[in-house]
Amino acid sequence: MKTRKYTIGIVEDDEFAGTMLAWRLNQHAEYKVSWFCSGEELLKEKNFDPDLLILDYNLDGRNAKAMNGGQLASQLKKTPIVFMSGQEDLSTAVDLLHSGAYDYVIKDHDAFERVEKSVADVIDTIRTNESVKKLDNLKKKDFRRIAFLISTILFLVAGSFLL
Repeated sequence: MKTRKYTIGIVEDDEFAGTMLAWRLNQHAEYKVSWFCSGEELLKEKNFDPDLLILDYNLDGRNAKAMNGGQLASQLKKTPIVFMSGQEDLSTAVDLLHSGAYDYVIKDHDAFERVEKSVADVIDTIRTNESVKKLDNLKKKDFRRIAFLISTILFLVAGSFLL
């Protein structure tokens, strides 16, 4: 059975952090990772439909007018988002989590490990949701089969009374 690859987008303006995180996540065979230096660069990729995004909050390292991670996240409501940022303001983190972010990781000595853990958690949730959807579809198919069998039996029984 072919294993599904989960597409992960990283939006990080710091070259070291972006390269290191992409490298670490690419060590997982089931992840396909793409790295973008800005939110604007990500949004230009119309065909890019990630399962998960990892966003830096402050994305102005290369372009002072670049949108920040919160602004980008507000345009990507359907995609699970993990923030990894040097922004240590608690109110920013709380606001982003209340807005739907899955996690907020502050860049420190173990940030990459914590992001990997959050990514694994999000992927587990996606897998669970996909499994539930498959089971629900099977249940619907089984219900249709049973309904067809019952209607066939009733038709045959009713037909035998007419003879």
